[in-house]
Amino acid sequence: TAYVAWFVLGKACPYCILMQAGIVSLAFLVVPPAWRELGRGVGVGGGDAVRAGLVAATVFAVFLAGDAYAARRADLVRGAGRPVGEAVRVDVSECIVVGDRATPISVLMFFDFGCPHCKRIVRETVAQVRENADAAHLILKHYPLDRTCNPEIGSTPHPGACDAAMAGQAAAAAGHAERAIEFLFQKQEQGFGFGPMVLRELGPRIGVDDPAEWRAMLASPDVQDIVLRDIAEGRAMKLHEVPTAYINGRGVDARQVAQHVRRLAEAR
Repeated sequence: TAYVAWFVLGKACPYCILMQAGIVSLAFLVVPPAWRELGRGVGVGGGDAVRAGLVAATVFAVFLAGDAYAARRADLVRGAGRPVGEAVRVDVSECIVVGDRATPISVLMFFDFGCPHCKRIVRETVAQVRENADAAHLILKHYPLDRTCNPEIGSTPHPGACDAAMAGQAAAAAGHAERAIEFLFQKQEQGFGFGPMVLRELGPRIGVDDPAEWRAMLASPDVQDIVLRDIAEGRAMKLHEVPTAYINGRGVDARQVAQHVRRLAEAR
């Protein structure tokens, strides 16, 4: 399993290696004494049988856990490596965009306003896009981990993320995507969540002072359709986590997106 993981994942699987080390250690501890006892013709008592059964069950359970882990990792890698627009059709026409769409380096990222990792990675990527404005742009697609609008996920680790996605998309439709991104991530950072008061506060921050107008923007069917479309596309791509990132249609490690953008921009 450890060797296969190298070829399937393209890198060493620490869990698989530890699992194999554990199995080999158990084999050295169990097999030689058992072989010696069998050679002497000594019978095995009930306690010995129970211990042997527990050892065998433990080894089998560890093997199954390792196999499930390797399968999930392989599925993640295969899913992330699908070319956008080829294996899966993705509509980016009305997405949140930072930078100029005409630039050659296109970063596509599924994200969640309630996700701490997304906060850090999106901020880093936005900074790199601003620094390399003539080379790169960032396209953001919503995948909130909130069963309110994403019912096929198992739980809701980020309550209010659906409302935050709608608010961010409404602000982007009004031409204030970057202000909304920073405001919503800042509220997450401060632990305020995405309750009605926070979402009302976003309107004036982007220049919409009329509460009725802002409520109408939040409730816009077009805004809701875009968020739900992004979620449906994410499910079709079998997303298991956010952020999930692509550069020019190829899956990349989301943690390294900003570094990739910098290197690609420098190489032009």
